[in-house]
Amino acid sequence: MHIPCWQVMILITGAHKAFALYKAIEEGVNHMWTVSAFQQHPHTIMICDEDATLELRVKTVKYFKHIGLGFCPLDQKWGSLV
Repeated sequence: MHIPCWQVMILITGAHKAFALYKAIEEGVNHMWTVSAFQQHPHTIMICDEDATLELRVKTVKYFKHIGLGFCPLDQKWGSLV
């Protein structure tokens, strides 16, 4: 079944979800980790806290912090997402 959508937002929080985030971002698309299929969606936004990044490589975390597409720590109020 195909459900068309323009944007997808995935919220991943906590150390207990760190491995799922790793599988979603750093490995290829895999039927065992269906969240990895969002790698193929052109407009996926994954929002996560620091604990959820514990399984990611340091380079990956630094990359996403550097591009800072609306990056704002979850413990602060949302500011302008420019």
